Amino acid sequence: SKVLYFRGLSPDTDEGDLTQFCSPFGRVAAVLRLKEKDQAFVEMESVVASTAILSFFSANQALIRNTPVIIAYSSRKQVTTNNSSSST
Repeated sequence: SKVLYFRGLSPDTDEGDLTQFCSPFGRVAAVLRLKEKDQAFVEMESVVASTAILSFFSANQALIRNTPVIIAYSSRKQVTTNNSSSST
């Protein structure tokens, strides 16, 4: 999947933090931050990029804003936001 699921985010983590965290692995296509749940979905441009993130962080602790986070593949095919015309 091109979409990754992040959980355990600190309340002050925003879309920019997630984009900056993921961008060394490839282009970020979309970010959906669920602040009330301390979760997010990040859609990468390619499966290669999302796989690279998961591979790297299976051997290294993922930290965003000095907070350990858990990253997994999402069952979502794409990230849709309130600005999107889709109703997924």
